[in-house]
Amino acid sequence: MRKLLLGVLCMTVVGCATTPSSTSTSSGAPAASAKPEVEIPASTDELKAELDKARASKDWVRLQALSRELARREPDNADVLVHAGMASVKLGQMEEGIAELEKSVAVKDNAVVRYILAGVLTGVDQPQRAVEHLERAVELDGDSVQYWYDLAMLRAMVGKLDGAFAAAERVKELAPNAAQTEGLGMFLAQWHAAIRMPQEAAAHNEQGARLATEGRMDEALAEFEAAVKVAPDYADARYNLAQLLTKKGDTQRAEQEYRKAIPGFHEREKVLRADAQNNLAFLLVERGVKGEEPVTLARAAIETRGERPSYLDTLARACDAKGDKACAVDAFRKLLASSETLPFDVRTHAEQRLKTLAP
Repeated sequence: MRKLLLGVLCMTVVGCATTPSSTSTSSGAPAASAKPEVEIPASTDELKAELDKARASKDWVRLQALSRELARREPDNADVLVHAGMASVKLGQMEEGIAELEKSVAVKDNAVVRYILAGVLTGVDQPQRAVEHLERAVELDGDSVQYWYDLAMLRAMVGKLDGAFAAAERVKELAPNAAQTEGLGMFLAQWHAAIRMPQEAAAHNEQGARLATEGRMDEALAEFEAAVKVAPDYADARYNLAQLLTKKGDTQRAEQEYRKAIPGFHEREKVLRADAQNNLAFLLVERGVKGEEPVTLARAAIETRGERPSYLDTLARACDAKGDKACAVDAFRKLLASSETLPFDVRTHAEQRLKTLAP
């Protein structure tokens, strides 16, 4: 069951996991009574040595004080401003940390610091500012998969879908075979599918996916049905409904839902459509259909998403049912040659059919 991710996006950098400390004031700064005095060395060399020790021991209070003093003495030292900013963030002083990090990139621009800033800003619910820093990060380092990945996610979050899909294409160029790339494409397709629909329908679909994951099938079924009642053209909700109906054994109705879903997917949702085509093809073969349609559906899915093991399995079975020996043998061989670990029943079936078809 595909699970919609419609909540707040969180990047992989420090900002998303950081929250103001319990001793913070409303402005984000620690209460004055909780702030210990930090002895500042008179010698700059000694100051730098003590700063390094504070970094190594993760003494954020001391690191903040020492870094700020060194920044005062060396205003063009971008690195020490980063240390001060990160210490402030770790102490829950988010506004001060953001200001120090932004001052650092003003002194000397740096893609890594821009990325960190984007994460911190995302964590304090300022995604638009985060997008601006990430866009600058990819200007400075256009070959970072992680920067482009998070930029795609954040652009989606602020409603810049054209930019989100463009960033996802860059991720695909840089890492075409990564699981991260696959997941991003699926996420954006689901996001696109959801925002085209009434909010009520999207909420029902999301709740249905959550309930299905928890094994509460009847409740999930009711949610998917509610989603398509509100939005009859909600293809992704119909796909989810069809999957659940298949699990419950109602294959006839599942087939109907897949057939309604497939033409309803937008071009930007083609990866979702491919799954629906593959699932319908497999369902038809399981129901004893031996004609051309299952083969056509499986080939269409492969054309969109490539020779995924599950798609090859479907194509092989469809060709086998149709009596197209050459197609079946080719698909079964590709399936068994896949680098992925295949389910025992899938591997066994492929091996047995190959012994019969190509002894």
